[in-house]
Amino acid sequence: MRGAAEAAGLVAYEEAKREGELRYVIVREAADGDAMVVLVVAPRTPRAKLEQVANALSRHPAIRSVLSLENDRRDGAIVPSGSTAHVLLGKGTLVEEIAGAKVEVVPASFYR
Repeated sequence: MRGAAEAAGLVAYEEAKREGELRYVIVREAADGDAMVVLVVAPRTPRAKLEQVANALSRHPAIRSVLSLENDRRDGAIVPSGSTAHVLLGKGTLVEEIAGAKVEVVPASFYR
């Protein structure tokens, strides 16, 4: 992830200054090894940079989807309620099996 972000010129976000682009990276891995990567970014982060990161991450055999999600909050929320994720690669969900039932997990999902 770090190499892909650096190659795309994606700048790490600094909370104190409210400057930069990449705030957080969320990686969700299903029991079968499939993974979803969510790039939580500041508003106005260039889509071209995000697509470049997604393209680089697509080379990893476990990554099934890469999404971006804008966050301009100052209260420490990583994934603000009501936020919309934008699919950069793949389907945009991760299928997890819980107690024998297949469940589609989205970036804002909370489950154990």
